[in-house]
Amino acid sequence: TAGARKPDPRIFAPALELAGCEPAEAIHVGDSGEDLAGAEAAGTEGLLIDRSGAGAAAGAVTSLLDIGKHLRR
Repeated sequence: TAGARKPDPRIFAPALELAGCEPAEAIHVGDSGEDLAGAEAAGTEGLLIDRSGAGAAAGAVTSLLDIGKHLRR
C-alpha cells in the first residue's frame, strides 16, 4: 500500500515502481476529478473514463477499449 489516499500523488509511486516506468511514461485512467488531480500531481497523464458517454465531448473515454488512442508510441 502507498499509505495515502487519492488524490495524494504518493499512491502512484508503488504502481510506477511495479510497472518499471517513470511518471511521464504512464497513463492513469480514473472516474473522478480526484483521480485526475492525483495523476497530475504525480506527473502522470490522467484520463477520465465516463461509461455513460456524457463526458465524451470533454475528452473522456467511454470504454477501456478507447485508451489505446491516448497512448504515445
